[in-house]
Amino acid sequence: MHSVIRSISRDVFTNVSKGTTALDTLTNALGRVRDRMLDLAATSLSESLFGKSGTSGTGLLGSLFSGAAGNSSDGSSFKGGIETLFSGGSPLPKYAGGGVTNQPSIFGEAGPEAAVPLPDGRRIPVTLSQPPANMNTKTEVHLHGAPAGTTVSQTEGANGPRIDIDMISDQMEARMAGRAAKGRGSISEAIPGALRLRG
Repeated sequence: MHSVIRSISRDVFTNVSKGTTALDTLTNALGRVRDRMLDLAATSLSESLFGKSGTSGTGLLGSLFSGAAGNSSDGSSFKGGIETLFSGGSPLPKYAGGGVTNQPSIFGEAGPEAAVPLPDGRRIPVTLSQPPANMNTKTEVHLHGAPAGTTVSQTEGANGPRIDIDMISDQMEARMAGRAAKGRGSISEAIPGALRLRG
């Protein structure tokens, strides 16, 4: 700060000797004070984030990202920096082996894990179950826009229920049988006369 005052004093005397007005001299002096204060603030902020010039791994960002710079082969320095940042200075607890917590914690550090809220503080409010093997299930089939005469049937097969939907085949069979009974069409021609149906 002493250097700033000396510099301002020198500028005031130089400006006065050159015939600069008092207002211009004061404006210039205040501008230099402002610039110097901004430089000091920027330097202080830079040192707190990145550390002093010429040092490594100091300052908030330096300690936070020290693992990324290769200080640790497994990145534990980086993890430690993140943990410390979000826990107020102490490492966050880890729960790869299980446990209950009521504070900020690390999950997934040793592979996939589940974080489940416990409304009563003790039990997981989820029940996983399968229907009994002998339970009958009802299947509904809705056919929209199906032609008249469409049939749906369900049978029990070796691999469970089977649903058959006959839309066109029933209609085709009925039409072909009707034509054969009247002696028309290729089916009627393929059947010997004595076996033909009479309508």
